[in-house]
Amino acid sequence: MTLTLGILALSVDDYASRPSLACEIVTGVVVFVALWILEFALRLTVPPFLAQYCSLPCLNDKYRTVLGRVATTSVAMALISWMGYDAIVTNGGFTPLLNIIPLGEGSSNLQQDVHAERLYAYIPAAQRVALFHAAWEVKNFVDSLLHNDGPVFIAHHIAAFLVSVGCMSPIYQPYAGYFFGFSEISSVVLPVVGVLDDTVGMGPPELGDSLPITKMVTRGLFVVLFLVFRIVLWMAIAYRYVQDGLAVLNSSSCQSEPLLYCFLGGMMFFTFLQFMWLVQSLKGVLFPASRAIEADKKSS
Repeated sequence: MTLTLGILALSVDDYASRPSLACEIVTGVVVFVALWILEFALRLTVPPFLAQYCSLPCLNDKYRTVLGRVATTSVAMALISWMGYDAIVTNGGFTPLLNIIPLGEGSSNLQQDVHAERLYAYIPAAQRVALFHAAWEVKNFVDSLLHNDGPVFIAHHIAAFLVSVGCMSPIYQPYAGYFFGFSEISSVVLPVVGVLDDTVGMGPPELGDSLPITKMVTRGLFVVLFLVFRIVLWMAIAYRYVQDGLAVLNSSSCQSEPLLYCFLGGMMFFTFLQFMWLVQSLKGVLFPASRAIEADKKSS
């Protein structure tokens, strides 16, 4: 079913040919506003449900805001992960991501042309996930400013937004389904882990103790998802990503060297963040007691 209204592109069919700039801007604004509406709706529903289900005292505005933001992140990341998976499947699955091969039957068999065809291919489902991801990063950027998430997260949101928008030019679209979409599957669980970990000080006190099985399962699930999607698969696919980019840089097919260097540098930046967050996550998820011990030492 297509939802084309001339200035709004929501379904993959709406991206059969690249939408106009006005359509992309309107769609991004609509997604941005929809995310805020979703968050306010979840602020009104999730906290009362948890307070009653877990026998918690009435939650104040701070915890209602946190729980609304956490629930919105999980829902949004689930949607973007599905969009990313759809983009991967419609582009031939993981085979083109893990191997330097032509994307279709009409592609050139000349090795020097294959990289450029992969790099500059237009893929409707990838265009959609890049646009939705860009809108999400704007929402995240505003959240980070409002909640003082820190400079690392702000820098991440700015960089991710710029790369998402640049990808729509198009460039690197065969990889968009994974890096902008499917790899976010670990982020579906991460906010739940954070809000249930009392040592983080993010969620309502005693919420984690009220849901011990959920707390244990989500911790274990997050570790597995992060290692698989943000480390193992990430590194394997990033290798092909860089290989495509370097090959095009050394050919006459390069359309913009500065843009390509930005994408290659962006991959290095985001890969560094994955390993930095891996260390932090393992410390906080696998060894949560260490934070409690540190806090106890500081208070003594």
